[in-house]
Amino acid sequence: MLKLTSRKHNYVSFVGMSGSAGPCFAFLKPIKMKIRNLLFIILPIFFLVSCDPGLVNNYVVENNSDYDINVTIKVNKLRISVLKNDSTCRTHLKKSEVKKIASYGQIGNAHDKGDHFLEDIDTLIIETRNLKLAKNIYNRSNWKINLKKSFFSMDEANYTLVINNKDFN
Repeated sequence: MLKLTSRKHNYVSFVGMSGSAGPCFAFLKPIKMKIRNLLFIILPIFFLVSCDPGLVNNYVVENNSDYDINVTIKVNKLRISVLKNDSTCRTHLKKSEVKKIASYGQIGNAHDKGDHFLEDIDTLIIETRNLKLAKNIYNRSNWKINLKKSFFSMDEANYTLVINNKDFN
């Protein structure tokens, strides 16, 4: 502990006791204020910039046919929640019904993945009772894409497959 004495003002100040360094270090006070204000500006910016962007991939089937269809989809095990035991999802779509068949998150920004848009889907089966689906569901051009970019939340890539009567044999 350093003891500072001022003859002119008749007081004693101890450096390290109350955080005050007395008149000898008074010139540091404006510098400390500038540094503190600068940190209040820089730290939030640092946290915003250092976060990895998130992306949610949604796969939707729109049944515009006169038939009820069954959809089976299996997402890659690395993309599913740790709380789920199985990544296989089976759903039934009635005519004129729209349903999300799969959704998973990953690190990245929303963009069209081109031919790799199903890279994390292991299995995708669309079937009816008596008819065979003639549409190539693995071809990216048969899916509509809607990208939603966001600054404060996760981006979204929505892939929609539209099934019509002409898509069945």
